[in-house]
Amino acid sequence: MITEVGELIQRVAPTKEIAKDSINLFEEKISKEFKQKAETEERRASLVTKISEPYITSVIGNMNISTPDFKSLKELALDEHELHRQKLKEEHSDVEERARYMLRIDERYNIMGPPYDIDWTSGAIGYVHQNTGEFGISPFNGQAAAAVGIFVSPIQDVIGRFTAYVPVTYSWFNWIINTGYASTNGGIGVMIYDVQSGKTLLDNRAKLWNNTLVGAGFSNESETSTYLSSTSAAESYFAMTGGDLYLVWIWCWGEAKYNGSPALSMASIAGKIPFVAVQSWPTR
Repeated sequence: MITEVGELIQRVAPTKEIAKDSINLFEEKISKEFKQKAETEERRASLVTKISEPYITSVIGNMNISTPDFKSLKELALDEHELHRQKLKEEHSDVEERARYMLRIDERYNIMGPPYDIDWTSGAIGYVHQNTGEFGISPFNGQAAAAVGIFVSPIQDVIGRFTAYVPVTYSWFNWIINTGYASTNGGIGVMIYDVQSGKTLLDNRAKLWNNTLVGAGFSNESETSTYLSSTSAAESYFAMTGGDLYLVWIWCWGEAKYNGSPALSMASIAGKIPFVAVQSWPTR
């Protein structure tokens, strides 16, 4: 992958201690949020299911879906997720040309590609590959997140602008045969830390979907494609102090919750980060 670093921004390899502390800080923040959201969603799901129980019809009430049927549905969803991953590998082969085009537009761009510096995952189905920039999640009735991080440092005080070339595909579904509650949401974000202070300088998140289903029904979205640049998290401006170290996380999350019998909810995101780009302007 092409790497072009300008005069004002340097890519810095973190020490093991800095890398570990940075991962722990990010994990603490996201895990706390996940816990709070899960508790709220659990209460909401239980209440909605309880309220809707008296309205089960005799026809729907006699329906039954076996455990093997649900297992097959999960396997089908995971197979679809793997197809999304393969599609991202095969497409977007013009990465080098895209990076060079950005440099021709503005020489202030600092282009940096894999391998990236650190990564983090949470949940049963979450993965990151530092050497390729691949990341993704696919939770069922749970939460998952995946993040890739890169460290940079300016040689003087600057205003930084961070963006990245990140193609993403996603899918989700909520399904209730009888009665109950199913909800799923997911998104992609950029989070920037001042490593010395541990302070979050910027936390831009863009939801890709947010859907809730109550009562018997099915709702879904399959193989939808987008880019980080097409979301509200696309461009992130932040002040940088010369000599300080900064960590930029690119991450995704997905949440799925269901309560009912039978019911199922799934969230899936597959993404790839061929390169990131940082622009900088001196403040003096």
